[in-house]
Amino acid sequence: MHLIPENLIKNLLDLWTGNFKGLDEGTGSYVLQPAAFEGVGSTCAAAGDTTPSAFGARVPNLATQRHYYTAESYTLFTTLIGPVALRNRFRNPKYYRHYLDLVLIFNDCMSMGLDRDYVDGEFRDKVVKSVEKYEEYYYQYDVARLSTCPLTIHALLHIPDDILRCGPMPCYWNYITERFVGFLVRSSKSRKDPYASFARRLREIAQNSAIKVRFHLQEELDLSDVGDEDRKGRLVLGCEWACSFLKSVLY
Repeated sequence: MHLIPENLIKNLLDLWTGNFKGLDEGTGSYVLQPAAFEGVGSTCAAAGDTTPSAFGARVPNLATQRHYYTAESYTLFTTLIGPVALRNRFRNPKYYRHYLDLVLIFNDCMSMGLDRDYVDGEFRDKVVKSVEKYEEYYYQYDVARLSTCPLTIHALLHIPDDILRCGPMPCYWNYITERFVGFLVRSSKSRKDPYASFARRLREIAQNSAIKVRFHLQEELDLSDVGDEDRKGRLVLGCEWACSFLKSVLY
């Protein structure tokens, strides 16, 4: 989600609107006409009328309300709306086809099960060819346009190896990597001495754990984000009779 929709696709949108780091389109023809981009934005806004809420929140108008976009919005645009909204918008269809290649790569990344041979063969070839096309279409092998190749472009090449080492990305990114990064961010607000802040935070957590065990204060000193509903369950108002009935049956 963060590498492709929130980084690469955001950069592509800036390129397609001529707002990427002061660069023009060079020898390419990827900048969308204002009317074409307004049409993309209108399609995004109208899509919310027929998109089930289970897919996520409504995607705002890309042309006029992009400042409201979140990671979820960029993901929905990348996978569901963009392939339709961007069709026949470019003067040269090769840019649209390259975008679809990125969508296919992202869909593979979100798959819960991938064949090892596929990842090490066909999928790796897809990623490499996509990066090569990106360099050809946007970098254009011009040193003056080197800013079109940020680290996120190179990071795409590591995706197949990461999947082979760690498994499908949905299995570990959200509940391990992202949560751990969030813990680190909350543990240190100092840019000058971050490691001292980390050490102090770990010491305080160890002290708190020791006090909870020593004096049986697990609930009183619980600093986790777990709410009472997760610990004790949730009581729906108006259903007290059902709870009483269950207690009488179980006990």
